[in-house]
Amino acid sequence: MSEQQSDQAEQALGRLTIADPLTTEPGAPGPLPRPDQEWQLRNGFAWVYYGEGSSGIERPVIMADGFNLGRSNLEWLYQGLEADFPLISTLRSQGRTVILLGFEERTASILDNAQAATEAVLRTIAERRDYKPLIVGGFSMGGLITRYALARMEYESIDHQTELYFSYDSPHRGAVIPIALQAFAHFIPSLVPGQENDFARQLNSVAARQMLWRHYNSENGEIRQDPERGKFLQALDRVGRWPRRPRGIGVANGAGDGRGISLPPGEIALKINGVVFPGTTLYTQATGNGTTVAELRRLLPPAARTITTDGFPELDGALDSEVLPILRTRDNWTISALRRLWY
Repeated sequence: MSEQQSDQAEQALGRLTIADPLTTEPGAPGPLPRPDQEWQLRNGFAWVYYGEGSSGIERPVIMADGFNLGRSNLEWLYQGLEADFPLISTLRSQGRTVILLGFEERTASILDNAQAATEAVLRTIAERRDYKPLIVGGFSMGGLITRYALARMEYESIDHQTELYFSYDSPHRGAVIPIALQAFAHFIPSLVPGQENDFARQLNSVAARQMLWRHYNSENGEIRQDPERGKFLQALDRVGRWPRRPRGIGVANGAGDGRGISLPPGEIALKINGVVFPGTTLYTQATGNGTTVAELRRLLPPAARTITTDGFPELDGALDSEVLPILRTRDNWTISALRRLWY
């Protein structure tokens, strides 16, 4: 890595988030059509776009927002869904109503935000004009929220009238944010005294701790399954884990060729030689006990820390896939695979 790339990496690492690209600010924002309806829901809200030539809700598709800090920005979500393939426009051209579901606080409990999904489903059923079954799902965390909402409705004998449940890049078996990155997030000094930086705030939020397979505890350095995840998994178990009535489809974003990133476990993924973090080195996750995944060095204020893991599986290139995109202007995240869901 060149000195210029190292400086870029050091600057960009301070702005890292674990938000889904569909929920982050678009590279070239443009004008949006006004929604035909706006709904206020418990812990959330929704924008409703009728199908072309329709004046009401017909053949409805509910799509839930993913993880980020604060309130959902449905303008960003809309533009993300139109960027690489015009998904919303395509659905509306088929005569489908598109309902974008957002949340008042995206870092809040998945179980609490599922209340917004439940209300959106019930209101859609109440207001649709053609009695066609629903399509319900979401992106990243939104797929977990709608999964739990539909499963709980079935558990409580509430007819959700959904024929298809979909999730897009949802961490059903647990999200993996490399421990090296999690630890580094808390190593970045905040510009606001007494307040964590945004990346650290995200990682310590209830929703993140519910999703993460393993969580780095910034207070004592412990690496474990967070108790919030345990509670979330128990809640899923109580309602049967999955909705059983609809057909389920999962879409995973990726290159599509089945090949991972060519960086083996235990190798240096990023080494910083900049002013603030000189010598900070992040490694891809290797197996074994006492395995070093990060050497953290900081000049302002001065600090040093070595982060190790015990009994982790090899995660080839996982750290690399998180770190290297910050050296590019923007990843090419495509959603064209979703076309096949409704044809």
